[in-house]
Amino acid sequence: MMERKDKVVGELTRGVDGLFKKNKVERVNGSARIASPGQVEVAGAEGARSLATRRILIATGSKPAALPGIRYDDHRIVHSTHALALPEVPRRMIVVGAGAIGLELGSVWRRLGAEVEVLEFMDRIVPGMDRKMGQLLQRSREKQGIAFRLQTSATAAYVEGDQVVVTVKKDASGAAAETRERCDVLLVAVGRRPYTDGLGAAEAGVRLDERGRVQVDEHYRTNVEGIFAIGDVIHGPMLAHKAEEEGIAAVERMAGLPGHVEYRCVPNVVYTWP
Repeated sequence: MMERKDKVVGELTRGVDGLFKKNKVERVNGSARIASPGQVEVAGAEGARSLATRRILIATGSKPAALPGIRYDDHRIVHSTHALALPEVPRRMIVVGAGAIGLELGSVWRRLGAEVEVLEFMDRIVPGMDRKMGQLLQRSREKQGIAFRLQTSATAAYVEGDQVVVTVKKDASGAAAETRERCDVLLVAVGRRPYTDGLGAAEAGVRLDERGRVQVDEHYRTNVEGIFAIGDVIHGPMLAHKAEEEGIAAVERMAGLPGHVEYRCVPNVVYTWP
């Protein structure tokens, strides 16, 4: 299964390379930093390179958010990226967060044979979804064998031998109680945050909001002339298809065309089976 997954990912990335070549787009590998408006510095395996440009489009995406008191070790305490490449099926997995990512990955590992329990801080799963739909989804996951504990959170975790010791806090009706539980893998799926680490945007004068997102206007322009931003790094749902449409609209605007995204029609799907 993992071999097939890697094969599909490889085919997709090679497809992007083909589109680059077809449209005469040069790919520069490395870590990029905005040195100043109109100047990007790239540090790569082949050395440093400085790129001069009239426009910069920030599309650095997002990275998994972490919880206080829980540090990823990339093996037993993991986020969504690690959970796509576990070397074996864990006997017991605890998932923190009953949003789309937690349910999708929890559903996968349950189907592969793991005992899966999901902890959710809120009083229902997929809080951003219609309540009735969330209830139906929870029932279908419970029939699959996934256990849910609502109004419950993980406050600490550490690896002990080949297991993870998790401090679980139940808080309902004002009464809080903590217990320690063990699992083979702890998956933290509490959302994502904008990836602007080391980008140099703030140093270049680009305004960020209180959540670290790049602030843009309706045309994806930042407050700095010539610097634009789209996707997970700005406000709005963190969805790939939303970012793709914003990228098209932003470039159309740069070219003087009427680029536009209809945010009332952005589909949002939780991929579980059934």
